[in-house]
Amino acid sequence: MQFKTLLFTVLLALIPTLSIAGQCNRGSHEASTCAAGQVWNDKLQACIDEKSV
Repeated sequence: MQFKTLLFTVLLALIPTLSIAGQCNRGSHEASTCAAGQVWNDKLQACIDEKSV
């Protein structure tokens, strides 16, 4: 009985951690994080002025 309780406790602790890790998008960038008047440039990996595009 103790093993089942321990297993259940460990699973309950890991499930939220795994779901958060699954949402991590390393290396991706959303345009919504650029300032107004700027767009994301994948080649430069930076926000640039919209006029220079």
